[in-house]
Amino acid sequence: IASSAVTFLGYEVSAAGTKPVPDRVTDIQQFKRPQSARDLRRFLGLLNFYRRFIPNAAEHQTALHDALAGLKGSQPVNWNENLDEAFIKCKKSLADATLLNHPDPESTLGLFTDASSTSVGACLQQFKDSSWQPLAFFSHKLNQKQKDRPAYYRELYAVYTAVQHFRHILQAQPFTIFTDHKPLTYAFQQKRDKLPPVQLNQLTFISQFTTDIQHISGSANIVADTMSRVEAITPATPSDLHTIAIAQKDDTELQDLLSGNTSLQLKLIDIPGSDKKVYCDVTLPTSRPYVPEKLRRSVFDSLHGLSHPGIKASVIFVSKRFVWPSLRKDCRDCARSCQHCQRAKVTRYVHSPPGSFVQPSARFQHVHIDIIGP
Repeated sequence: IASSAVTFLGYEVSAAGTKPVPDRVTDIQQFKRPQSARDLRRFLGLLNFYRRFIPNAAEHQTALHDALAGLKGSQPVNWNENLDEAFIKCKKSLADATLLNHPDPESTLGLFTDASSTSVGACLQQFKDSSWQPLAFFSHKLNQKQKDRPAYYRELYAVYTAVQHFRHILQAQPFTIFTDHKPLTYAFQQKRDKLPPVQLNQLTFISQFTTDIQHISGSANIVADTMSRVEAITPATPSDLHTIAIAQKDDTELQDLLSGNTSLQLKLIDIPGSDKKVYCDVTLPTSRPYVPEKLRRSVFDSLHGLSHPGIKASVIFVSKRFVWPSLRKDCRDCARSCQHCQRAKVTRYVHSPPGSFVQPSARFQHVHIDIIGP
């Protein structure tokens, strides 16, 4: 009662956030150098309990995990200078464990990823009070085959594994991926038929959550909060535009828009390799064809069917390539009626944000009651 922090399952929870219990951290810091494989595995298990508080945990523990190769039970560990250094770094990293903030459902999310020659890592952060605040860390050791892969493969794998790890938080949430590997920002602009199967599968999975990958320098502390989406969508071909041009002639809604009842800038644009013209909106650098009502469902299905993204991502996919007055509403209705999405996805449309209250200055000013049962 009247406590500013509560200890729960090995964690200290306060108004500022969550961190490891100091007593348990002290126990691990005083852990003597393990002599057997069993003792070393026990030490690594203790570290793993607080893994999400430790940046680059896998990289610090790589040498210790490698030392366990082929060892069982009470078999001795052959210690050397590298193992001693890794052992000390692991204990120090826990002593410097980062305070993790409480999630704010109204804050912008950012997933910061990185890859080294031995491991991949990520930090999930929220942008609040004009700064990025850490929510959790993730790291994963690479096997020998992955270590030999090019930097682009490892950086993409870092994004893929991070999204997998945090998918329970990122699902149905808008967020941006930040990487210091600039070529990765063009990942969704590549032609899919030229991608290796592994990279294609990874990009397809990532695109179900976001297609927004931004570059950040390795030394940057604050990143711009302006976000934009990039996607790998093949532009409309002349045959598609020819079909749209024919349908535009009979579209009564287009005639109303041409009379001036719209903020769109509709102009006739020549179709490559054809004598026909198609009405396009030219407010953006890329001309967007106006889609008549009878073709809108087929346009949506062709784009949404690439990876079956969520409602927001579907709207962005379509609006970057085409235009019509009720585009957002139509995309929302079509996405919610997609049978493939209904079978494969379970979406919570009602999110209960965590409650908050002013920290009391005296005892019994605020009373918590937990009710169990109907």
